[in-house]
Amino acid sequence: MLAEGKATKTEIFLLLLTAIFMLSMCCLYFMHRTGDTAPWYTVTTQKGAGAEEITMEKININTADLEQLQTLDGIGPVLAQRIVDWRAAGGVFETPEDLLEIYGIGEATVKQIREFIITEEQP
Repeated sequence: MLAEGKATKTEIFLLLLTAIFMLSMCCLYFMHRTGDTAPWYTVTTQKGAGAEEITMEKININTADLEQLQTLDGIGPVLAQRIVDWRAAGGVFETPEDLLEIYGIGEATVKQIREFIITEEQP
């Protein structure tokens, strides 16, 4: 590797490139390591005078109107209208998976909105 005690320009370049690669991998490891209970960023909210507490009620997909359906991630005006039309044709959603009957709604969308929807009235 070393000819007469001196490193060639190519060898220096490769060592520098290797150091940059190793540093990049270390950064990625520490930014995305599993097992952390908190994200690498912090979100703070202000409580007290003028602060509102946000609560999200689950949406009943058997009774929700177009506007309510569109508040769900991945459900825009077209899919909301398809849901309403499907219900109007006599369809009833018994489980969240029944949304797969709607053209344009796939498993990923159902998985994304599952925790925000219900299919029956809650007491």
